[in-house]
Amino acid sequence: MNKVTFPNEAKCKDTSYATMLYSRLVKRLLRNGTTTALYFATIHLEASKILAEICSTIGQRAYVGKLNADQLSPDYYIETTSSSLADTEKFIQYCRNEFPSNTNRTSIIHPVITPRFIPTCSLPLLQGLGKLATKYDCYVQSHAAETVDQLTLVRQQYPELERDVAIFSSVGLLRPNKTVFAHCVHLHDEEISILADQKIGIAACPLSNILYSRGVVPVQRYMQKGLRVGLGTDFGGGPSAGMLSAVRGAILADRTVEFATIERGEDIRHWPDNKECNWDVDFVYGYYLATVGFLCIWN
Repeated sequence: MNKVTFPNEAKCKDTSYATMLYSRLVKRLLRNGTTTALYFATIHLEASKILAEICSTIGQRAYVGKLNADQLSPDYYIETTSSSLADTEKFIQYCRNEFPSNTNRTSIIHPVITPRFIPTCSLPLLQGLGKLATKYDCYVQSHAAETVDQLTLVRQQYPELERDVAIFSSVGLLRPNKTVFAHCVHLHDEEISILADQKIGIAACPLSNILYSRGVVPVQRYMQKGLRVGLGTDFGGGPSAGMLSAVRGAILADRTVEFATIERGEDIRHWPDNKECNWDVDFVYGYYLATVGFLCIWN
């Protein structure tokens, strides 16, 4: 992140660069067949507005998040808690005013509250974002249970709550039909049940999960327990902008679920020991996850 992600995201402070980058990005995604996208933008208010405007102009349905990060980020790419909250509220108001729904058409642009992930957001920031989510009835997105290193860091930061899901819940960011978490490779069974009960969706990103999380999302296990699962490309951390690559990755990931043991709480064994599910993730089901499954994580 220090070598690639942060330096490149920081460039979006320059609105000319952001316009060029986001114009190419949206057009490329549409060429690859992605007509609805969930975006993590950057911490910059103006650049996030630019992304929303480009999506609206070109005609892509977009859920756009102005990123939040007030700690554990480089000095050249960090916010204060107050500025992060103020700019997030301004972005929400901008989207609601510029891209309103009406009697003839539902808006195709939606603001999303977007704490990058627990380690880069202070507790006051997370609490403030929770209040904004309630005030504006907003969508929420973040990363959760992504890597072992991230889990260890979160446990050190929050020794009482320990886990992403518990922390997000404590600040009001688990919003039924409104919250999506990326990755979620290392969820405990209890957390799966909580997310399923709260109607929270997860975006499984097979290729980046294998590359960076060194694990896979057990789609069958999660869906058997009622958790909503869709596919993501994680374009910023993955090798391809195309959802078909994610479909292929989901099929491969499904075949590797039993390769490694991941702690799931009381039952540390990975799914399935005695395979209760009589289906595999094939191209047909992978296509479902990339299309209807993605839309169903919020509905």
